[in-house]
Amino acid sequence: MEGLVTGAFGDILKAERDTLNAKFVEAKLIRPNLDPDAFKEILVATVAPIVQAVDQCTPNATRQVAWALYDLSLDLLGQDFIGANSRYPSIMQGWKYLLPNIPRQISASPRAVIGSITNALYNLSQVPNARPQEWVTSMLTLAPFASDATTFLPAGQIAAWRAGLAHYRKGALELAKKIPPVMARAALGLSPTSETPTIETLVNRLAADPWLNPASIKDQPSGQRSLQVVARVGAFRGFGGLFRTPPTVANLGEHFVVKDDSTSWLLVADCFGATFHRVDGVQPTKMQSPFRIEKSGKVSCDRYTANFPELADYTSMAANATTLAVTSSLSFAVSLIALVES
Repeated sequence: MEGLVTGAFGDILKAERDTLNAKFVEAKLIRPNLDPDAFKEILVATVAPIVQAVDQCTPNATRQVAWALYDLSLDLLGQDFIGANSRYPSIMQGWKYLLPNIPRQISASPRAVIGSITNALYNLSQVPNARPQEWVTSMLTLAPFASDATTFLPAGQIAAWRAGLAHYRKGALELAKKIPPVMARAALGLSPTSETPTIETLVNRLAADPWLNPASIKDQPSGQRSLQVVARVGAFRGFGGLFRTPPTVANLGEHFVVKDDSTSWLLVADCFGATFHRVDGVQPTKMQSPFRIEKSGKVSCDRYTANFPELADYTSMAANATTLAVTSSLSFAVSLIALVES
């Protein structure tokens, strides 16, 4: 195999052939379906360019990175996380397009950075409508502003929230206050060189309104708002969704619990996406909210009103301080309505 790889990685494969081959044999005892040809292809086509990039950037980290990638490649291929039979192709795409372009960050902490990126790509692959490629692009944008894992990985968590992992929202906003402002702005999709609004202002505004996109925040709110359907989430199980029957929605504290004829899920949603989390045995709770809906589909919130005829004769509703959730007997989706700045 080392004959197929040149440069520093080829030298490592040649010098430590017996030890590396023993690792493969041991892994194959645990996972008999481990394919040596598939593993060879991953090392040649994917791992070698990463090791080469690290060797050009930080030669004294090359061997450590090569071993980390060899071990993780064995483990992931054995579980079909990467390779031709992968259930999560975004992992391999992220390795190919992101890892060779962040040699400084990998060199600083190989196993932490490679493992965290792999885990993020796996989590994004698990969530319907999440956007792994968008996350990879964001990480490439962030790389010039972070030389090590200390700020790069927390910024990656903020980017993962923006790529569709709505349940990361609270943690992402907390991280935005802790990392350098340049990184925080870049992670939020804003110009890193801008100084206004302040990070504190940004975080406070975002924390108060889950439907506010950072890119639309100005120094002062416009004061113009309107009621809009901000999302429709959920789908019939036969079409790749969760629900066997049209669901109903109820409050679970400040969150929503969505239930079909047999199963309940916690719904977390904001302007970047929606995630569902299986919950069992929970009891819905009431919450005070400014939202009201009439059987005609007319919705009101404070002094604002709007008509949504498609929600007439709704089957259930729940609301918190920022969002009204409504279900219909004619749909497997949950409609979410909010006051949106114009």
